[in-house]
Amino acid sequence: MRLLDAVAPELGIELETIVCDAAHVPVPDNNSDTVTAVHLLEHVDDEIGDAVLREALRVARERVVVAVPFEDEATACHGHIRTFDLAALEALGHSTGLPYEVFEHHGGWLVIDAG
Repeated sequence: MRLLDAVAPELGIELETIVCDAAHVPVPDNNSDTVTAVHLLEHVDDEIGDAVLREALRVARERVVVAVPFEDEATACHGHIRTFDLAALEALGHSTGLPYEVFEHHGGWLVIDAG
């Protein structure tokens, strides 16, 4: 976040960053167009992951983008505690009850239409 804070003004971009628990983001509902959870969910258990996704959907006006690595076994040296594949991302998208797309590109991507 410090790097983003430093670079954004140099690029003429005005933005505000925060560091917080991804399951409890201190902003109002529908605060951001797009919320990303990039290489996060593999580091938390199912319960916390579900809370993170619910919070992302609360904050997002338009979409939530989730990216995860595809691994046969969780890579403990990277702090991974669970694995994903296309079926797991499909199930996660389906659980939201919202339109979504799942695809593979250097891992898995789940894009949920929150709007």
